[in-house]
Amino acid sequence: MTGKIGKKELAIIHIAKAQCGWSDEEYRHTLKDGFGVSSSKELTSKQADRLIALFQAEGFRIVSRPKRQPSGNPANWDRLPLQKKIGAILADIGKTEAYADGIARRMFKVDAWRWCTPEQLHKIVAALEYTRNKLTGEGPTESQARRRKKARKAQNA
Repeated sequence: MTGKIGKKELAIIHIAKAQCGWSDEEYRHTLKDGFGVSSSKELTSKQADRLIALFQAEGFRIVSRPKRQPSGNPANWDRLPLQKKIGAILADIGKTEAYADGIARRMFKVDAWRWCTPEQLHKIVAALEYTRNKLTGEGPTESQARRRKKARKAQNA
């Protein structure tokens, strides 16, 4: 790949320059003489890799940040993916959180969907997906589901 470098590579280069203690004059001289460019934005991917290797030879080490733990109570961490999914489905169908609160109230007698257990959240996701399918016309409609159920009963009888 010989395209121009992105923001991430630029950031790495400038962090490396600072960590290695290079002056701006020394940095610009290296860019001009070693790579034939006046700015790091003009570097290609291969040139950026060579420049980063040069910094690494002088002691620069790329250190990635540790992954952040979810904030809040650890007991609620198993709910986060479901809560995000509920938020995404609500946004997709154009409904507010009050809609999910209503579902939680009807199904589980819980005032807010965020207070539900993971099992209850799974059921809310299923209800929202059913609503989404009904609104978008995807998936079986209620009448189709009833017809299938009747057909199964007829086969078993």
